[in-house]
Amino acid sequence: MKIPMALIKEVALMAFLPVLFISQTILPTIIACLTNAQFWVAFLCFVLPSYMLIVDHFRYQRVNMIKKRYGFTNDRESYKDMTPDVSQVVLKNLAEWDTPFVFEFGWISEFFKTATAPCLSKVIVDSGHFTSTDPFISHGRQQDTVCLMTQMQVQPLHSKGHALSIARINEHHSLYGSVINSDTVLWLSWMWMQGPVQWINRIGWRKLQDFEVHAMFIYWRELSVMMGCKWVPNTLTELEDFRRDFAAKEQKFSHWNVTFSDAMLDAILFSVPRFLKFAGRKCIVAVLDEDVRHCNGYEDEFSPRLRSILFLFLEAWGLFQRFFCLPRMSPRILTATTNANGTVNFPEYTYPATPYYVKQTLMNQYGPFAILNRLRGLPIPAPRFGSNGVTWESMGAKQANNNRQLMAETRVLLKYSELMNHPWGFRTNINYQYKSIAVNQNMGPGYGSPLNGYKPDALVRL
Repeated sequence: MKIPMALIKEVALMAFLPVLFISQTILPTIIACLTNAQFWVAFLCFVLPSYMLIVDHFRYQRVNMIKKRYGFTNDRESYKDMTPDVSQVVLKNLAEWDTPFVFEFGWISEFFKTATAPCLSKVIVDSGHFTSTDPFISHGRQQDTVCLMTQMQVQPLHSKGHALSIARINEHHSLYGSVINSDTVLWLSWMWMQGPVQWINRIGWRKLQDFEVHAMFIYWRELSVMMGCKWVPNTLTELEDFRRDFAAKEQKFSHWNVTFSDAMLDAILFSVPRFLKFAGRKCIVAVLDEDVRHCNGYEDEFSPRLRSILFLFLEAWGLFQRFFCLPRMSPRILTATTNANGTVNFPEYTYPATPYYVKQTLMNQYGPFAILNRLRGLPIPAPRFGSNGVTWESMGAKQANNNRQLMAETRVLLKYSELMNHPWGFRTNINYQYKSIAVNQNMGPGYGSPLNGYKPDALVRL
């Protein structure tokens, strides 16, 4: 027993030596500085302002480089003819460099607003995948949506990956076309454009500049015609008119809304410890907009005081980043990669909690967070969650049998080349409902080719 005890004492002594060294050398120096008035004068008058100037310079470096590269100024004339591929450069700077997590939170939080229209939430609930009581089925369906929508934004326009992601979404919409209206899809796409804009301006470390808001509009305008929307606004004014008319007709309370919205809440809170789930739910409800709380049945759970506290904290964090945090040294990785099998792996996104299609690595299998997830019984990347990769055409809701699934995947592969080769403004043909919900004759022809657009008799009569 003497040898083990001696070994234990030696190891303990070796572990204590660094602490002893710091306490005897570095710590007294730090304490002396902190109690020295001259140190604080020098720090507050020279060191801190100098550091803040450095932060200010590097914080705006990337957005200023984009402005210089394309000649953008505060004058609208300098960016009014922005093309979709240039708009994607601006969008990716926000999504990968300047405000990646607020950007992601902004568009994903808009899923709750998608649940405010029964014309959409009923379709989602009736399909059964998104709201399944089996969390791994619902998480898988939600993850497919998040993956495809992220790739729509970050894969280069007219690239194979971008075309395949849109073709897969279009195939899904075509299958449900008899119960999906083009205006509903348009309303959704513009919410995902508006979400990041609103949240970045509210809690981000800086406000978006006018050319960045315009870039978001140009990019989602192009995506809308690629997704076959029969009418797409040509200006932000037309967009606001459309959003107002659609919301007035379709946003209302429904039990379908509650089911759809609760499924998303459950997915967000899936990995939160049980004793914190109630508090987590209260915090999420607190930051939702008033129309979302009303239409999705959360008014009784809403706390105005908690909302004020949360936004005060989030805005303070944005200011702290603005003045005291240097920018990212590398981009947040959002783009999917093709593996040796020829299938696709996706980065691990924030939502939902189940890591579908994430490649297995040493860190996500045996790192500290992976070990913690194992101990808590939470999923980690594994073959059962598609860690070996997935094909673009197989993502999304699965068909009732193998033959129908194979036919759907074949249609995706046949359609994606069409999206790669056509010019800006090309409108895909999707089997949406014939009649419009909110587009009337006074809204103008809109953006994109007249092909596959609304016929005059399909518009709303005033």
